[in-house]
Amino acid sequence: MDTYSTKSAQTTQTTNTSDSSYPILFQLQSSVDKAPVAQNNGLSSPYTRRKSHVHAHTLKRVRIALALLGILGIVMVIFVLSFYLPEGRQIGEKDVNYSLGKESHGSLVFNVRTAGILLHNSITNTSLRIQTKLSNTASAALKVISHSDTNIVLKTDSAVFRVSLQSSDKQSMCWNISISRIKPGNIGKCVEFGNGKWYGIGERYFQTWLLNDANISMVPFTTFDIAQGKVNKSYGGVIEPYMFSSLGFGIKIDRTKLLRMSVNNPDKGKLCVLLSSDDDRSIRSTGNTVELNYTVCMSKNVREVHKYMLEKFFSKPLQTPDTRMLTSPIWSTWAKYKKNITQEKILEFARDIVNHSMPVSQLEIDDKYSTHYGDFDFDPAKFDDPIKMIKDLHSMGMRVTVWVYPFANLNSKALNDGADFWVKSGRSPGIVLWWNGLGAVLDTTNTEGVSWFKNRIKTFINQFGLDGLKFDAGEVRYLPDSYKFYQPLDNVNFFSSKYVEMASTFGGLGEVRVGYGNQNCSLFTRILDRSSTWGIDNGLKSVVTSTLTFGILGYPFVLPDMVGGNAYIGKPDQELYIRWIQLNAFLPSIQFSIAPWDYNPKTVNLTKAALAVRDIIAPDILKFAKIAASTGYPIVRPLWWLAPNDTIALTEDSEFLIGDKYLIAPVLEKGAQERTVYLIEGSWQEMFGDKKVFNISSEGKRILYKVGLEDIIYFKNLNSEE
Repeated sequence: MDTYSTKSAQTTQTTNTSDSSYPILFQLQSSVDKAPVAQNNGLSSPYTRRKSHVHAHTLKRVRIALALLGILGIVMVIFVLSFYLPEGRQIGEKDVNYSLGKESHGSLVFNVRTAGILLHNSITNTSLRIQTKLSNTASAALKVISHSDTNIVLKTDSAVFRVSLQSSDKQSMCWNISISRIKPGNIGKCVEFGNGKWYGIGERYFQTWLLNDANISMVPFTTFDIAQGKVNKSYGGVIEPYMFSSLGFGIKIDRTKLLRMSVNNPDKGKLCVLLSSDDDRSIRSTGNTVELNYTVCMSKNVREVHKYMLEKFFSKPLQTPDTRMLTSPIWSTWAKYKKNITQEKILEFARDIVNHSMPVSQLEIDDKYSTHYGDFDFDPAKFDDPIKMIKDLHSMGMRVTVWVYPFANLNSKALNDGADFWVKSGRSPGIVLWWNGLGAVLDTTNTEGVSWFKNRIKTFINQFGLDGLKFDAGEVRYLPDSYKFYQPLDNVNFFSSKYVEMASTFGGLGEVRVGYGNQNCSLFTRILDRSSTWGIDNGLKSVVTSTLTFGILGYPFVLPDMVGGNAYIGKPDQELYIRWIQLNAFLPSIQFSIAPWDYNPKTVNLTKAALAVRDIIAPDILKFAKIAASTGYPIVRPLWWLAPNDTIALTEDSEFLIGDKYLIAPVLEKGAQERTVYLIEGSWQEMFGDKKVFNISSEGKRILYKVGLEDIIYFKNLNSEE
C-alpha cells in the first residue's frame, strides 16, 4: 500500500506539470489515479488479511491495467493530434472571412473560399479586391493554421498563405502578404481596378498615363527595347513591380522574383501577376517553394499613399546629377547624322551651334565612331586627329561625351580579349543579334569582367580627353536564349540593374536607358527612342506620360529623347518640331540633334523663345532636383500632386507640374488652334499674354485659349511653398 501510494503520488505530480493544451485527457488520467482503494477496518484475522491481500492484489492489477490503457490512450491521441493539428481545421460553412487590422484606417478581409483579399479603406470608404490564382488547387480545401487580429496562416495541400499587418500609423497602414506554393506550378494574383485610377509599372510603347487604359498580354515582366517592336507584348527599359491608385491603395511586389504580368488582357479591368516555377531558374534547380510576396498599403488619397510607399520601399538618389545638363541642352549627332559621322561633320555641327548662339551642355558623339563595335577607339578612316577634334570642341565651350554599349561584335578585338567576360551560352560566349549586328554581351554579374570593361572605357576617356558617357542598351531582351551568368541571378532583371550600377560609377555626367531598382543612382534616365509622330504611341504625347511615369517610379532625372524624335521615317515637320521643343523646355533635361536651322529662321527664333522660357525656370529646375535627391519626389509631377481629390486631375495626361510652382499645358495636337487648360485649386498666374490671375476653387476650372505656333502656355502657383 505504501509503495503503491508513493507511485500514485508521483504519477499525480507528473500529470500536474504536463502540457495544459490537453485538459480533458489529463483530467481522465487524474480520475484513474484517484480511484477508490479498499480500506483496512482494523481486523487482523488471517482470513481477513488474506482476503484483503487478494482484493488489494486484484485491485492493484486492475489499476495497473487501467493506467496502462490510459497511457496508451494518451499516446494514441497525441499521435493523432500531431498528425492533425499542423494541418489546421477545415473551414466550416459559416467560417469564411477572416479580418485583420481592425482599426480606424481600415481592414483586410481574407476569404478562405476564394483565397481572395478585400481591403477596405475607412478613410476614403473605398475597397480593393485582389483575386488569388492557384493553378490545380481547390480553394475550398483551405485550412486555418493560426489566426489573430494581426496575422493569419492558411494552408492547402499545395500552398500556404500568410498575411500579416506590417505597420500602422496616423497616415497609413500596410499588410505583408505571402503565398507559398509547396509543389511546382504557378501562383498569382489579379488586382481589380474597380473605380480607381491606377499608375505605375513602367515604360510601355503605348504609354498611357493610366494603367486602366493600357493593354498588354501576359508576358515576362523584364526590361525590353520597345523600339524594336512587340508593342503589346513587352514592357520598356525602366520597370518596377509597383502600382498605386486614386483610392489610396498601393501595391509593392517583391522585385527579387521573376514575374509575368498582364494589363487588361485577357482579364479586362484587371492587372494580373503570375509567378511560375517554370520561369524561375533557382526554383527549378533547387526545388525550393514558389513564393510570391507583396505589400499592400492604404492611406487617405493617392498622393499620401504614394509618398508613404516611396519613403518606405524605395532608395533615394545619392545626389543630383550634372547640374549643367539640368540647365543647358545636350546636342547629339544621332538623329541628324545617324551613323554617317566624321570628324569634319562633328566640327561643322559644333560651329553651327556656336554661330546660332545656342546654349550647350555637351556635344554627344553617337554611333558610329569606332573601328568595330566593341572596340572603344576612333576609326582613323573617319577621324584624322580625334584628340585635336576634342580639344577644338572644348575651346568652343562644349564638353564631349560618347556613346557606349555592352556589346562586342564578332569582328572586334574585344570579343577575344574578354572571352571570359561575356554572357555565356554553354561554355562559350552567347552570340546575340542586336541592332548593329551579331556579338556578345557583357556579363554584369562578373565583377572581374566589369572591372575589365570599365578599365577599357577609362583608358578611352583618358586617351582622348572625353568628359562623359551615354550608356545604351542593357535590357534583358539582348541576352542569348540559353544565357548563363557567372553569378546566378534570382531575377534576370538584375542584369540590367548591375549595368546601371556600373554606369553610375562614371559620375553624373552620364545617362542610361534601363532601370530596375536603381532609384539610388544619380544618373539621367533616358526615355527610349521616340518616333517623329504626335500620338501616345511613342510620339510627342508619350513624352509627357513617360516622364510622369518615370517620376512616380522614383526616377526624377528624366532625359527625354531628341527634340522632334529620331526621324527614322523622315524629318519631323516644322509644327511638330516646334511643339516638341516647347514641351521639352519644361522637362528636366533637353536633347537636340535635328537643328532648328535645318528648317528656317522662324523655327530658329521660336526655338530660342522656348529656351528663353527655360532660362526663367532653370533655377527652379535645380531647386526641385535637389529636393528629388533627398526625397525621391519627381521634378515633373502629375496634377494630383497638388489636387489629390480632384477627379479631373486624377486622369489629366496632357498637363503637368514643375514641383509645386508651375503648371504646364503644352500643345500636343497637330494643327491645334485652341487649347483647353484645366486649372486645379489655387491661385494661378498666366506666364504669357495678359498675366491674368485666377483664384480657383476646389472644383477646378477649364479655360479655353486660342493658340498660335508661337504660344507657350504655363502658369505660376502664387501659393507655392517649395
